[in-house]
Amino acid sequence: GENLLLAIQEVVGIEADHPIIQAWAKAYGIIADAFISIEKDIYANMLWQGFKPFKVEKIEVITHNIKAFTVTSNAFDLSQYEAGQYITVDVESEKLPYRAKRHYSIVDGGKDFLTFGVRRETSENHEGEVSTILHDEFKVGDMLNLSAPVGGFKVQNLDKPQLFIGSGVGVTPLVSMYRKAALEGSKSQFINVAATKEDVAFDNVLQKVTDENANASLHVHLRDQEGYLKADELKNYLSEGTEIYICGGTPFLQSMIKELETLNVGDESIHYETFVPRLSV
Repeated sequence: GENLLLAIQEVVGIEADHPIIQAWAKAYGIIADAFISIEKDIYANMLWQGFKPFKVEKIEVITHNIKAFTVTSNAFDLSQYEAGQYITVDVESEKLPYRAKRHYSIVDGGKDFLTFGVRRETSENHEGEVSTILHDEFKVGDMLNLSAPVGGFKVQNLDKPQLFIGSGVGVTPLVSMYRKAALEGSKSQFINVAATKEDVAFDNVLQKVTDENANASLHVHLRDQEGYLKADELKNYLSEGTEIYICGGTPFLQSMIKELETLNVGDESIHYETFVPRLSV
């Protein structure tokens, strides 16, 4: 805060005892205290602080560019994670000049295990550092450092119908949310969007949830066969009060929100998650 106040003094050309500076100092103190309090609450509710070692128990190939990692530890009751949360992985490798951290959404969890999905990030001239290392270097039996689960993307108003719409690796956080909603008895529908049949993520897991819960239904939407998901199809999944959860890349989110708006779905019923700033959505 001191640097901010000094900058204001310099730009405005006033002394430290000026009423404007005193007012800014008071306001900054109030804001800082609020954030400190919020941070304390977050840490108080976390299963652990910092990064803890977990054993890689299983690595499953989901699609050509997505793998699911199951890690175990007896140090914590991992079943306490909230559906929709994510963990942070702390990776060290000879290929990196520094320790690197990345967030990955939890697919499933139990008393001593967590499963999370990792997509290999690639572009024309770049490969994602951490995702590439996890895909290529880590094997069953290795140790991996994880943060405690956090995140505010959660199911809401379970007395209302629940609709989950995911694309690609965006399906990942929705899997556990769909499972929770179905187990709670909510009318639960899932639309799994993929470019082709080979790109469908976590279909077996979602099908298992659907088969075990009569109140759950699953539809796989393939763009190469059905085109883009539009309002004409979405309206078949909507009923009064439906809570809608969307996760995927920015273009997908923008498209889904636009289609839902044409159906007069209110903003309060649309919940979404992405790994880019919401301003672009």
